[in-house]
Amino acid sequence: MRKIMLFISLFILVYISGCAEKENDKEAFPTRELEIVIPGASTGGWGQTAKGMQSILTNESITDQSVVLTSLLGGNGEKGWKYLQSQDGHSVAMNSSLLLTNNLIGQSALTYRDFTPIAILSTEWEVIVVSKNSGIKEVKDIIKKLQKDPASLKLGISPGIGNDDHLSFIQGINQYGINGAKLDFSVYEDRSSLLSALLKRELDVTIMPLSEAKPYYREGKIKMLAISSEKRIENFKEVPTWKEQGLNVVFSHWRGVMGPKGMTDEQIKYWDEKIREMVETEEWQQILKDNEWESFYKNHEETKVFLQEEALFYKKLVNGF
Repeated sequence: MRKIMLFISLFILVYISGCAEKENDKEAFPTRELEIVIPGASTGGWGQTAKGMQSILTNESITDQSVVLTSLLGGNGEKGWKYLQSQDGHSVAMNSSLLLTNNLIGQSALTYRDFTPIAILSTEWEVIVVSKNSGIKEVKDIIKKLQKDPASLKLGISPGIGNDDHLSFIQGINQYGINGAKLDFSVYEDRSSLLSALLKRELDVTIMPLSEAKPYYREGKIKMLAISSEKRIENFKEVPTWKEQGLNVVFSHWRGVMGPKGMTDEQIKYWDEKIREMVETEEWQQILKDNEWESFYKNHEETKVFLQEEALFYKKLVNGF
């Protein structure tokens, strides 16, 4: 009997030891290069954010892995997000409110619940833009024209209907009884095409994030009629707020990061920690400053709550139009 018990004890000891060795042999995440998916043009806000992340994560040795960027243009972000669904935890993608509104307006079956929330990074303001030689001098001119005929102006947005550029403007002009559904909107896949159309006078007005209008404004090619901030921006004090121009709206545009659904706790923790380290660097603070972005960092747990709240906000916003 003692021999049998001794044999069983030895067997259990060997088994436990073997399991421990297998566990120790298991490679810690990540096991290969990391990927950041840009679900749009690499020159846009998502692209600028992803490039900044790539630079800081590698140059500051926050990760030992190489970081590659993959830009997939199409479907208001959907092409890139569908690609992310086929990847594992080594890949994350940029996102914004488009992930919510695409679904709410019936353009996509994807929702934020189909992915793993990682972080919210930054926010910026919307600007109403016309070409330098436009006869439109202020937002009130736009309101007057649209009140007489909602289709009297050619409006442009990118990358699609339902994004913050579109919804913020609709929210503003809706206060004047203007039917947003009757506005003449043209959609462009990227900002360069949108601005090219504006400069050629194929469009009368565009709405876009400040950072993407900034270089054209500095070159004197466009006029920024108003900015959607609560008060005037330090570096653009000559540009009035939407409120000053008669649109009682304060509207910010956020960008964040998400991973594929089903990420392990280890993978989530890794990205959560690395991005937290990234946003604490001086280099990240400089990127925010250079692009006129504001820090809006939220970690994994905070992002989960934030997306739930934003889903409700945008549902009310879309249903109100």
